[in-house]
Amino acid sequence: MVFHRGDVILLPFLKGTAVSLSPRVEEISRSICEEQGLELVELDMFISGKRTILRVYLWKEGGVNVDDCSKFSREFGAIMDLDDVIEAAYFLEVSSPGVDRPLKTTRDFERNLQKFVKCTLGKPSPVDGRKVIIGELKAVNDSELILHVKDEEHQIFRDDVINAKVEIQF
Repeated sequence: MVFHRGDVILLPFLKGTAVSLSPRVEEISRSICEEQGLELVELDMFISGKRTILRVYLWKEGGVNVDDCSKFSREFGAIMDLDDVIEAAYFLEVSSPGVDRPLKTTRDFERNLQKFVKCTLGKPSPVDGRKVIIGELKAVNDSELILHVKDEEHQIFRDDVINAKVEIQF
């Protein structure tokens, strides 16, 4: 069952359920990020146990540190409380995306150009027929990735990618 209130979609509060956010939450987040030299990667609101959690992922060149998260959190919390954008009580979590976060958007891939990426595909890869391919990300657009694998560049269609993550090289 889904309930509508203005431009906000409300979902029933079931354990593990994602909750839709007002576009205003993203506007506020992006505005603060712009002021603070950060990039908003993702907003995620969900129910975990008896808690409603609003998770905000931030990025900046050189990495996000604890001070960045704290400064964002203070300003975001103050504006959200003042505007009363989210009526229900929630816990705010602010962090960097981390190295194990799946790459989802074109911008996610762009931030990781020249890094090694592990892609799980829905069909055999053009490289060697396997469904998992690891290569250096050379280029990306909305429809494809170019991975450098075994001294060759290979085109991988984004629609074929089920999951992609940065592969740490030791």
